[in-house]
Amino acid sequence: MKYDIFISYSRKDLDFATKVCDVLNRYARYYSFRYFFDKEEIKSRNEYLKRISSAIDGSTLMLFLASKNSFSSEFCSKELNFAYNHKVRIHQYRIDSSTPPYDIELLLGNYQYLEASTTPIEAVVQEVLSDVLDCDIAPILELEEQDRRRNEVERVQLDAKQQKLRDIMAALEQRRRALDEEIAAGKKSSNVRFDNTLDKVESDTHSSKGSNGSWNLFWRCVKKAIKFMLIFILVVTTLVLVVWLFSDKYRDRVTSAPYKVGDYYNENGKQGVVFDVYNSGYNGKIVSLDEEILKWSTITDRIGVASTTDGRANTDQVMARSNANKFSAFVWCRDHGEDWYLPSVEELENIFEEYYTINITLDKIEFAKKLQIDDDFKYWSSNESRNEQFSALFFACDGNKRYYESGDKTDRRNVRAVSTF
Repeated sequence: MKYDIFISYSRKDLDFATKVCDVLNRYARYYSFRYFFDKEEIKSRNEYLKRISSAIDGSTLMLFLASKNSFSSEFCSKELNFAYNHKVRIHQYRIDSSTPPYDIELLLGNYQYLEASTTPIEAVVQEVLSDVLDCDIAPILELEEQDRRRNEVERVQLDAKQQKLRDIMAALEQRRRALDEEIAAGKKSSNVRFDNTLDKVESDTHSSKGSNGSWNLFWRCVKKAIKFMLIFILVVTTLVLVVWLFSDKYRDRVTSAPYKVGDYYNENGKQGVVFDVYNSGYNGKIVSLDEEILKWSTITDRIGVASTTDGRANTDQVMARSNANKFSAFVWCRDHGEDWYLPSVEELENIFEEYYTINITLDKIEFAKKLQIDDDFKYWSSNESRNEQFSALFFACDGNKRYYESGDKTDRRNVRAVSTF
């Protein structure tokens, strides 16, 4: 599993490490990244070596919470050495005034550090994310203020729609009452006229009674029919207004329920299979149900797409070009919708780490195509090769064997689209 950040700390500093994770979780609402935080006790050395080493090796950066406790921790020392040997970038955050022992000082001599006494946690997390995501990270308070303002605007809009709905319903209710009064007045007038007719025309009592009685019965039926139709129109109008009112409010919500890897996602016309989740399953990424065999592009120009973790950024960069129609794989993915894109190499790796679970779901969907895991099937990523001018990276999976290779951009290979929710 690939991670952007590995948090190395002593169990004795768990409370402080948890505060760091709390800030990371707040940023996770606005940026897409993964971090590894092992808060369970390590039961054995073998378990430690297997779980921690794979997590460090799959991470872009290590955030080391330096303290008296971590300096004396055997596990922290091993994590630092492993990260150093595997060329994982290390950020030090010294959470107390302890001086590192010579071996750790020698190991981390080339790495700058920040101190908790002068730098708050939020600033450290902001710097770490800027390094990992290779972009400017806005302060969390600014992001949350933007969220608050956006929610306030949505609340005002919602209040305005609710008031409009109340006004319409009040007008309909007033009209209904007026109609009831008209019906009551019409019935009384008819009875008066009918009684006068009986007094004046005694010789034709039975005839007059039958004629006016039939007319009154007909008129009452018409009035009741009109009243029923107005009530029916009122109910239908109310339902339509309620649907209209709340469709805008919830059309763009993150998702209706938490998801897990392998779930079939089908909301707001978007369909796919979940291969990555975060924010407790309320956000994540899906892979398309279909795939195509296409060229990366029909030209060999080098365009500089660089993010190995964010295929959407790469796709946006390509689609902004004047000759975007030359990039077949990117165009096909974007044709699925404006938030679909050609995955990066790491996103492809995440997909194929879960290919067995994903394929179980794809196999149950009649029109879906399963992921190909034979060595003959290779999938384009949105990344170019670093050292070859005319090539791009593709990802291959042959059973448990997974690897990247460079290929000519004009070669035809499998393409799968990815989106977020």
